[in-house]
Amino acid sequence: MTEPNGTAVLVHGGFLGPWIWADTVSLLDARGVRSVTVDLPSCRDGGGRLAGLHDDAEAVRGALDGCDGAVLCGHSYAGAAISEAAAGPHPAADLGGGPRGRGPGLRPDGARAPRRHRVRLCARA
Repeated sequence: MTEPNGTAVLVHGGFLGPWIWADTVSLLDARGVRSVTVDLPSCRDGGGRLAGLHDDAEAVRGALDGCDGAVLCGHSYAGAAISEAAAGPHPAADLGGGPRGRGPGLRPDGARAPRRHRVRLCARA
């Protein structure tokens, strides 16, 4: 089988962990699909510091680094985290309608931002 282009980035929901994706990772591995799981900071013991949505989105954006194409798959709460990550400041994202009506993939000066890969979103309930 030819290795597909892209990486499945799997993000768990609230009160869970990356372990929920174990069966999915096994199935993807069997089909030659590269996958990465993300451990959301808001679901870990932060030693007194509370993490939130923006911390979780940053963790997802970190997982996108080094990916050649990505499908973000989030369970439950992770739908918000992956949406925020894809809409945030990462060259993978090109979802349209940035701040102040700028078009997709445009920097504040109006120039097109470099894009390393496309991101597709999906959610799992």
